[in-house]
Amino acid sequence: MESTSVSVSAGSAELAGFLAHLERNRNFSAHTLRAYRGDLEQFCGFLLGEPAGPGHDTAAPARQGDGGRELSARLLALTPTTVRAYLAWLGGQGYSKSTLARKLAALRSLYKHLVRAGKLQASPVAVIRTPKQERRLPKFLDPSEIERLLNAPQGDDILTLRDRAILETLYSTGVRVSELCQLDLPDYDPLGEMIKVRGKGKKE
Repeated sequence: MESTSVSVSAGSAELAGFLAHLERNRNFSAHTLRAYRGDLEQFCGFLLGEPAGPGHDTAAPARQGDGGRELSARLLALTPTTVRAYLAWLGGQGYSKSTLARKLAALRSLYKHLVRAGKLQASPVAVIRTPKQERRLPKFLDPSEIERLLNAPQGDDILTLRDRAILETLYSTGVRVSELCQLDLPDYDPLGEMIKVRGKGKKE
């Protein structure tokens, strides 16, 4: 099957430089980098008249040479009107407001980088408002459900003790599962009864 993604490294130098900057200087996770790449490549597909809907976030065929220069020219000539048209198209494709906000954030970051790099004097995305988010009540467990969860591991073998410690740590600290999985023995301070957690952006 023919590739259906924009080749960033072989296409726009602006995009390639921005993604390289994120990887080197922002300490983004691999998941975040993939999300940024997918969102920006979908936007490139829209600019080139080859958009993709949900489930196919990377849209346009790989472009080199004149195609890459065309993409760069369109990125640097972007107007707020085109950004609004892109958001309207995304909404028409059924994307949620939270997804629209994420894709807009990726564009904002790209154009801030281009302004700092001297490619543009001002960002065409700066005047675009983030779509108002739907407020949802958080889902939570009631006390009896929490008690059943914490008491689920039964026994004194090492795996049961491990599972009980995992559940107790998640409940008592509120850390993310990914943060808990990264913990190692040096991160545990038994005297202070504390753990050192590395969160988003590798912040401790």
